[in-house]
Amino acid sequence: MICYLYESHLGDYYIENHELPYDELYCSSCNDSDELIGSFKNEHELKQLLEEEGVFDEYIETIVRKWKAEE
Repeated sequence: MICYLYESHLGDYYIENHELPYDELYCSSCNDSDELIGSFKNEHELKQLLEEEGVFDEYIETIVRKWKAEE
């Protein structure tokens, strides 16, 4: 299954099982939007995306654990 990694306009990362339309990414309160970082198929690809974003190793492990728990 393909999953999608997003960076929230508030700075957190989250994962969805489908690509979100722009209107779900846009925040009308602050006129900002979340950003699609990329898609991935496995843990290795997820870690690569996060590493390319410059995410700290500890936070990467937290994101991966959360993703695995929700699978």
